Amino acid sequence: MNKRILILLIGTLLVALPVLAIIESHSHSFVKTSDFERCSNEVEELKLCVENSIVTVSSGEQVQIKLVWVNSSDADRRIGNRRSGYSVTVTDKNGKKLIPVFEQKLIERQERIRKSGEEDKGIILRTFSGSDRGLYAEAKGIEKDKILLNDKMYDYDLTSKGIYFVTISKKVASLEKGKTIEIVLNDIEIRVK
Repeated sequence: MNKRILILLIGTLLVALPVLAIIESHSHSFVKTSDFERCSNEVEELKLCVENSIVTVSSGEQVQIKLVWVNSSDADRRIGNRRSGYSVTVTDKNGKKLIPVFEQKLIERQERIRKSGEEDKGIILRTFSGSDRGLYAEAKGIEKDKILLNDKMYDYDLTSKGIYFVTISKKVASLEKGKTIEIVLNDIEIRVK
């Protein structure tokens, strides 16, 4: 009887060990790599994600979108400058595109000049203080950045209560020398209460 039990145990182990080895070898493919709520499509092993796809603020409060660049390639990637170079589009819940405050002021100024018949003496460009350091994502790594939607460069008027939708894109150097790629992240929701 002991021989039978021993043979059964050995047979069970011979069948179970390869199954356990297969489970162990595939277990690494199920490791969670990020906690980001929304990401762009991956282009050349690079994608742009946001920590929170829904941002809720009070009227007049600064709107901050926390971005994360995910680089799954084996090469370090230069993203561009930190906190600049992003193309940002904001729409209201009806799909109407908002115009940044500085563009709105420019349009109003040009309209006043046109109506008055005065000569347009040019535009004074604003300069932004502070550092605009380079943004790099290391190989197989992540790099954090942020955009402030109602401050300086991206100065949208988000004081009216409601829901807004944001699309962020940025052109980045391609892995192919001399070319660029564009990373686009859609449907970030801003709720102003």
